Amino acid sequence: MACQEVNSEVLDSDVVFHDTIFMRNNKHVSEQWIRIGELYPNGAKESLLPETFAREQFGQGSHYECFMLSALATLVKFPDIIRNCFVSRNVRRDGRYTFQFFRDKEWVKVEIDDSVMLEDDEVLFIRSPTSHWWPLLFEKAYAKFYTSYDNLEGCTLQEAYHDLTGNPVLNIPMDARLAKAAGVDVTGGQYWLDLAQKLQSGQFVGSLLTRERTLSRWVCRVSNNTGY
Repeated sequence: MACQEVNSEVLDSDVVFHDTIFMRNNKHVSEQWIRIGELYPNGAKESLLPETFAREQFGQGSHYECFMLSALATLVKFPDIIRNCFVSRNVRRDGRYTFQFFRDKEWVKVEIDDSVMLEDDEVLFIRSPTSHWWPLLFEKAYAKFYTSYDNLEGCTLQEAYHDLTGNPVLNIPMDARLAKAAGVDVTGGQYWLDLAQKLQSGQFVGSLLTRERTLSRWVCRVSNNTGY
């Protein structure tokens, strides 16, 4: 699928944008918010999207959640996927940032403000040890895509990779019995040779070990050019 952009973002202004609807939908999670420029003031002097994305730019907040961290840990190796989700590419005075995610065969526009949720003065969800803004805004936009942060609790990497790329994603359980039921022999050498070829062709692979020690692997096709 060719890379597409939704309608361009609104022009920047000196009037601060407040997303009161999203705040109201997440009031039960926390009522403490801070503008990201107050949280990470140095970020206002940097590019919104760094030249190089790195795992060190984001970490877990006070709320235990590894879903988005796992997704971003894979996607930093495919920076064009992250950039494609950002309609807004620069730091804005009004704090209004526009993103796009894929749903029902089309890219959907999502607008957020730049406020970040806190709990007891600590960043509740994704934080940035390097004071980068992009991981926090990215996660917030994705939460709004699903209406609220609560709705991310049940999300899977399979869903995230599809939402961020628009491409089909194959979920392969690494338990030999379950994999066989899905038509895949993970105990044979051919599976791993095929997996290596997928990586070389531009597809990416993510793995997740659950609390039950069950390993699953996701394979997503990504073109090497501007297509997703």
